[in-house]
Amino acid sequence: MPLDRSEGSSSGSGVIESDAVFESIPGFYRTPCNPCVFFNSASGCFKGQSCTFCHHSATPGPGLLTRPSKLNRARTKEKVEHLLSKLMEADMNSLSDEIHYGLQAEAQKDDFSRRFCQGRLNEVLLTLQPRPSRRPYEFGCRQLLASTQPACSEIRLVAGHNCCVSEMLSTG
Repeated sequence: MPLDRSEGSSSGSGVIESDAVFESIPGFYRTPCNPCVFFNSASGCFKGQSCTFCHHSATPGPGLLTRPSKLNRARTKEKVEHLLSKLMEADMNSLSDEIHYGLQAEAQKDDFSRRFCQGRLNEVLLTLQPRPSRRPYEFGCRQLLASTQPACSEIRLVAGHNCCVSEMLSTG
């Protein structure tokens, strides 16, 4: 079950206990929550309900958007490319926490880092798992979104739509 940052018991230090796991990730406390970098990716989050990061779209933080220096952008690109090369070598069903946490840490630094991580992650995931040839609404999204009860329990975010995985497999 994904963590809901709005709930949780507080310790005496004012830190939500569920966040204590991520104290070692640089930049984790810069925003009120840490949206999963895989959630809005081309393939969605592989961990599903067991993912410890928030499953919603990232919203830009308040204040002025400043572009990181050329050196910081280069370092971010280098780290992300290194992590994505590990991702390409790894089995997609057993995504390493090192890769996930590394991409999360880079994405938390600033808006440039999040956008770069998300863009490159989408490119890599699409090369590893090509998109279906049909548009999402051809998989029955309209019926699923219109009904209150989904056709089955396996719901997955595909291109911004809730789709039934078994329905996609049977029509694909």
